[in-house]
Amino acid sequence: MADRADRPDARRELAGAFTAGADAYDRLRPGYPPAAMELIIPAGARDAADVGAGTGKLATQLTAAGLSVWAIDPAAQMLALVPAGVESRVGTGEHTGLPDASVDLVTFGQSWHWVDAEAGTRELHRILRPGGRVAMLWNKLDTSVPWVARYADAMHTVDPRTDHEREVRRQAPAGLAGFGRIETREVPWRMIMTEADLAMLAETRSYWLAADDAVKHPARELIMAAVGAAPRAADGRVSVPYATEVAWADRRG
Repeated sequence: MADRADRPDARRELAGAFTAGADAYDRLRPGYPPAAMELIIPAGARDAADVGAGTGKLATQLTAAGLSVWAIDPAAQMLALVPAGVESRVGTGEHTGLPDASVDLVTFGQSWHWVDAEAGTRELHRILRPGGRVAMLWNKLDTSVPWVARYADAMHTVDPRTDHEREVRRQAPAGLAGFGRIETREVPWRMIMTEADLAMLAETRSYWLAADDAVKHPARELIMAAVGAAPRAADGRVSVPYATEVAWADRRG
């Protein structure tokens, strides 16, 4: 039997759940560290598409790096929060709506696992210029730290089938037809958050937004206990350890 997040109907359900939490998602979800951005942008790139852009966090970083960027997402509510200076349009990884050979870089920040790989690869070939690059990024909590593992486990009590180990396993594909070797790196970094924001971060996850209220109350109690165990800086904020998984490949020809 396929995992819940692997079934097409479940993917649509979970992805759609994001629209209910767009504001919190925009405020609390992390961006990507500079070292990861340096890995994914090819020399000479001018135009990019960020697919599954959400509220435009990665798209904004690409714009700051000097690229002209399209933010593509199926949820108009998320795109409404994309900052000025980034073009946006409703679309998916399988059907971006962009012209042929229009971009040098296509990125998927936390979003490749929502895409049908075969159809998505065809769309990449259509919109990428020869030699263009596809890059995928995933932020993951560093669960080798005990309090972080406790926090991650608490989040996933709303749906144990979406455990954080499975999230890691569904990362970069082994290969993409018509692309060169997929290169991968892991970039460790930290995000500084208030206790309240760290507690609320759990509620921006798709499986949380789609869960029944009956399971959320006990999960919140476990999350608060985990947050309470996190060490504080002098100003009371928490340093949350992350690692960004980065994968990229260049189109042949």
